[in-house]
Amino acid sequence: ENDKKHEETRLSELMEKKSKIIPLEDSDEIPEVQAKKYIEVINEAVSLLKKVALDQLITEITEESNVLYSKYLGGNTQGEIEIDRGVRIIDKTTKKQLTNLNTAELTAQKLAVANSFLSLSEKKMNRSFPLLADAPTSQFDDENTLFLTENLSESFNQIIIMSKDYNKLSKEEKQKFI
Repeated sequence: ENDKKHEETRLSELMEKKSKIIPLEDSDEIPEVQAKKYIEVINEAVSLLKKVALDQLITEITEESNVLYSKYLGGNTQGEIEIDRGVRIIDKTTKKQLTNLNTAELTAQKLAVANSFLSLSEKKMNRSFPLLADAPTSQFDDENTLFLTENLSESFNQIIIMSKDYNKLSKEEKQKFI
């Protein structure tokens, strides 16, 4: 009985202390409880802003990639680039993935997506990054080799392309092109 009375007294003291620190009524909330509501709202807003910003970035990268992809292939594309959980070429009307792409188209797709980051960085940050490409045209035919080279050089301020794939050009044209 004595131990029981002692523990009840101790519990009573602790409950009194608790009531001073954590009031039971909503009107007398402690600052941490009040702040929790605002923190939850801020977290929700930040999460939403992150999602909107990511969606916007993916949209911009997709658009820029498609512009570059079309340029690199001289406007003769089978489809367009789609970026979501991966990168693929889809039919413009049916929106189904194209699987009959040749290696030049696949190479152009990869170059377009990679270069879209550089291109967007230059546009948004007014800062140019150098591009060094070693034989990016090895999978291209002669015509697409010229399209890619011309458009790469027009897309970036600082670029070095190393390639031997300029078969259609005469010696004078090669010199002029270089």
